[in-house]
Amino acid sequence: MHPADPTAQRRVLAALLRACRGLRIRLQQQSRHLSAGDYGDLNTDSSAIEAGLVRVAEILRQLQQQVGCNGVTELDGRLQRSEIARPWRRLVRLMHTCDQQNQQNGVLLQQRQIQVQTALNAVIKRGDASLYGRAGRQHPAPVSSRLLGLG
Repeated sequence: MHPADPTAQRRVLAALLRACRGLRIRLQQQSRHLSAGDYGDLNTDSSAIEAGLVRVAEILRQLQQQVGCNGVTELDGRLQRSEIARPWRRLVRLMHTCDQQNQQNGVLLQQRQIQVQTALNAVIKRGDASLYGRAGRQHPAPVSSRLLGLG
């Protein structure tokens, strides 16, 4: 196959578009699960997204090799001026959409992490023994405090 073969490049670009669309669907599904508070499938969602990212990266490398580029910036420059510029721009917009969705999901995941951490801290603090002064007020144990019956 010739490196400048537009038919082969179209096939690879079509595969890349399919992979990105699949990735977008997985990201949207993860967003729905996070928004609904359905955290049971997060590992499955994350694994599917990771597999989708790997697939996109593999196909992108294949396209770089076909075009004869060393990086995505060079690839973008060449394809913007090629016969497949229109589908390439569509792909770039789709990748941008995936990136935005991934960032939004990251915010939702971070919020969930804060919720879990807050709940864990509340459980841990409930398990601490409270110390009370003579007035019946709770206060932290003084540094020099002794355990009852040992002193």
